[in-house]
Amino acid sequence: MADTVIGKRPYHAFLSHAHVNRAQADSLYDFLVRVAGIPVWYDAVDLPPGASFARGLYEAIEKSRSAIILLSHDSVASGWVEQEHEAAQNQHALGAAGNPARRGRRRLVLADITGDSPNVYIEAGAALSAGVPVALLRAGPQGRPPFMLRDQQVYDYATDAELVGRAIQVAYPYRRFLQT
Repeated sequence: MADTVIGKRPYHAFLSHAHVNRAQADSLYDFLVRVAGIPVWYDAVDLPPGASFARGLYEAIEKSRSAIILLSHDSVASGWVEQEHEAAQNQHALGAAGNPARRGRRRLVLADITGDSPNVYIEAGAALSAGVPVALLRAGPQGRPPFMLRDQQVYDYATDAELVGRAIQVAYPYRRFLQT
């Protein structure tokens, strides 16, 4: 499957998340699949019972055109999410190497800065330094993000549904990258 042209893979995205963030992942999946009509691979729905978890995830990444990684304090600490991220990057690199039209595409990083996690700030800072657009999401009282992110727009939310709405609002201009 790794040799399949990225644009012909059956899933437009692979949804990666820490299991403690399952409620947010469920909401995002429901919106993307049921409302937006975007085919998304999600372990809670698409991993067959009794299947090898690791093997199932890597096969799903190979069948996906892109990856959506729910970035949170817990997902940053998760070894699985890190492995999924690396596998998705490898698949993207393989696809880009064979397809010049996919090189240099802009990506978007959505970072939830609610927990004040230094790892999330490092990831956001690395994305910015690589020229990748970053959108910061935050629950709770408004405050100032760390100095390196103060010039970035922060999208506040109060509920999981509002978080999904904000993420979709921010990601909407990038939608064509999921559909090619």
